[in-house]
Amino acid sequence: MHCSNCSNTVERHFNELDYIKVNVSLADNEGIFNYDDLYWNESKIKKELKKIGYPAQTDKKKTIDLIRLIVCILATLPFVVAMILMHHHPNLLNGYVQLILASIVEICAGIPFLIGMINNIKNKSLGMDVLVTLGTLTAFIYSLILLVSNNYEILYFETSAMVLTIVTLGKTIEKEAKRKTSSSLKGLMALQEKTAYVVKDDAIIETVIDDINVDDIIVIATGKTIPLDGIIVSGIAEINESLLTGESLPVNKKENDEVLAGTILVSGNIKIRVNKNSKQTYLSNVIKKVEQIQAEKPRIQRIADKIANFFVPSVILISLICFGVTYLIKNDLAISINRAIAVLMVSCPCALGLATPLSILVVSSRAIKLGIIYNNTEIFEKASKIEAICFDKTGTLSEGAFQVINYQSSSDDSLDIIYTMESISNHPIAKALVDYAKKNNAKIIDLEAKEIIGKGIVANDYFIYKENKIVYLKQKDTIIASVEIEDKIKEDALGTINSLKAKNIQVYLLTG
Repeated sequence: MHCSNCSNTVERHFNELDYIKVNVSLADNEGIFNYDDLYWNESKIKKELKKIGYPAQTDKKKTIDLIRLIVCILATLPFVVAMILMHHHPNLLNGYVQLILASIVEICAGIPFLIGMINNIKNKSLGMDVLVTLGTLTAFIYSLILLVSNNYEILYFETSAMVLTIVTLGKTIEKEAKRKTSSSLKGLMALQEKTAYVVKDDAIIETVIDDINVDDIIVIATGKTIPLDGIIVSGIAEINESLLTGESLPVNKKENDEVLAGTILVSGNIKIRVNKNSKQTYLSNVIKKVEQIQAEKPRIQRIADKIANFFVPSVILISLICFGVTYLIKNDLAISINRAIAVLMVSCPCALGLATPLSILVVSSRAIKLGIIYNNTEIFEKASKIEAICFDKTGTLSEGAFQVINYQSSSDDSLDIIYTMESISNHPIAKALVDYAKKNNAKIIDLEAKEIIGKGIVANDYFIYKENKIVYLKQKDTIIASVEIEDKIKEDALGTINSLKAKNIQVYLLTG
């Protein structure tokens, strides 16, 4: 689809049929179909799409489109060179050479637009294809008549070739932008586990997530992503909930505590009783919300869609008026056609129908990557009126990654002991301690360490535990080392806050 008229045509066509409705996202080049499967199926939908001129895309089609673009660029380059050197070499390109080059571009890039125009007319909805085809074909045919009649000073083959190539290049770049931005939603979907280990009849069976029911018991091991929402029935654990809360420190969980799909079991082994199926989890609701938002049309886009319905006919009318007025004043057919073509050409990209949905797609996809979830697309229009912002601290203004800022010890081998004991843990604080020990040339020694979830690590007479920002190493009842750790403020945090204050936006910090 090229513009709002295309998406409107698809929606209008299917929504007028029985037992099927569709919501089309121009920015995603996708449609969500809701239908009665007694009357419709995927194959029938594809046939119907093809019939109205919008066949489903395939990888083979993408390859062909790329080849067509490369051929068009190569055929257009001589026109570019000729335009640059025209003052010194006005007849650098022979008229018939221009015809051959322009014909190549017309075949490779013009025919798809021509087919699109025919489909537009059939569907009684004039879109961008009409403008591109009328403008470039008029320039091409007029130049051909001038060339054959041998009565010309200027030909317009380069206009036809360059406009088609530029519009085709623009479409290709736009498709690539859509592909990249849409991949962020796929990344969110990738957080959903595909299988889980279910306890059935004293056996543990790997089961597809969609086949797991409420009240089933599933087993989760250290390092695994929690597959479904549920309640812990056995075990204690530390869980990384940063996906949902932004908090980098793992949260201690015990029996009867709730856990959510998409969070990570940092340490411990637990059994949970499922309380929501795969379609009802918190994570699946977030994904549904994001999909819904990307499919939504904000107020400004709905206005653009309405205008787009009258846009193309209006442009054609203005072009004809321009031709008539110019011919009356100048009495020159060439100048009149040239200016009429210019009106059509300047309207070809149909920015009105592309800019709004594409900007919504880019912004919403960028928001997903940054972990920003919002309730509706209206916020993009209201954002300029924001008067105050509340920030979370950890992982937002701070890195969410800990570092050692002070180390004190009364024993020469304390750092070796800490290094050895903390090496068995996946805890973020443990990683910070291990990194610090490595930088200070600590070595692994002969100790058998054991992690006690939510309390610390023990090995022989040694015990490591944390109080506030200090990690202590105790030997029996004596503290022999202390390590102060803290989160690091993000490099751009201060600049961000100052820039918001400079815009008279009040800034608040919400933190535990």
